[in-house]
Amino acid sequence: MGYFVRPRLSTSLQETEVHVYVQFRRLCKAIEEGDLNAVRDFLRQLPHAGREKLTVFGSTALHLATLTGKLNMVELLVENMTKEDLEVRDNNDDTALTIAAGIGATRIAECMIQKNKELVSIQGEQDLLPVIVACKNGHKDTAKYLYAITPSVLLLEKNGAHGSLLLRASIFSKMLGLDQLRRLCSNLLQPSAMLAPPHRLARISGAALQMQRELQWYKEVESIVDPSLKEYTNINNETPGEIFSKKHKELVINGEKWMKETATSCTVVGALIITIMFTAAFTVPGGVLTSRYAEDDFLKSLPTKLIIGLSSLFISIAAMMVAFCATLIIMLKGELKLVIPITLLASIPVTLFMLLQFPLLIEIFVSTYGPSIFDRKMKYWF
Repeated sequence: MGYFVRPRLSTSLQETEVHVYVQFRRLCKAIEEGDLNAVRDFLRQLPHAGREKLTVFGSTALHLATLTGKLNMVELLVENMTKEDLEVRDNNDDTALTIAAGIGATRIAECMIQKNKELVSIQGEQDLLPVIVACKNGHKDTAKYLYAITPSVLLLEKNGAHGSLLLRASIFSKMLGLDQLRRLCSNLLQPSAMLAPPHRLARISGAALQMQRELQWYKEVESIVDPSLKEYTNINNETPGEIFSKKHKELVINGEKWMKETATSCTVVGALIITIMFTAAFTVPGGVLTSRYAEDDFLKSLPTKLIIGLSSLFISIAAMMVAFCATLIIMLKGELKLVIPITLLASIPVTLFMLLQFPLLIEIFVSTYGPSIFDRKMKYWF
């Protein structure tokens, strides 16, 4: 490994730095070669060399010795350094202990901490504690050792994100037996893409609303998992989205059929009252009967169109009944003995229709524009 002088700009400051690098070149070479006697002699001549930065990366002698992984060299340097010398950071803000944690050098870490126990609390690059660095790099033994001596108060929420970062690093580095949890998290989206059991679907009215609920569930789970999981494939090389489409293909067909039947049935009462009612209720641009019935349409588009159609029909029926009653009163010259019975008889089919269809309208509206699926109290899902 090359830790020596690199070409630098010619300024007085840089010239001083070059002089320092050249001055300690012999020490760097001795550390690389593991020459304990040469290092010992150098430190005897220049005791302050232990705290000096020797390379363009800001590495001290202890940083370099740690990178070589030579325990005896580290022990020699630590013996000739003060506690404060061990806390010197390189240009990446890393102490020698952070580097030891990153390469899994447990014995070297122990040697440093015996001299200065405060090292475990010093944050390095990206403000990471040494124990987190060890976890991120998958060094189980080093992580266990550092975790045992890291003050637990540092991992509390009030002191920042160290605790959550440590947990995340432990999981995603397959540490401490938590790799199974990682696999579970990776597969969360795939189970949500499967079709719900029939007994659960049966508790929701109509195939279209069943399809809507399935989409809502899938989208909610998709919104809280890592976006990269959308591209995870199963043993059949299928993504969660492809699994969802495959498993819900029949439900989409049934949902399309249900929507058309519901929309068509709404014309009966309108046709009985007046032919024009059909036009008023069902010629909304992009209406239910002419929709393309793609999967995502069941989430918002189709339910919204059905809501508009039913609402328009109810308003039209109400307006027609008002006009009908007004016409009767005028034609029968206010004779209530005739007006009231006729009006009541005419209202029976209209009332029955509204009693049957209004709960459906409310259910569709709540399902489409109500609270998020995870915010609802859904006794039939749990």
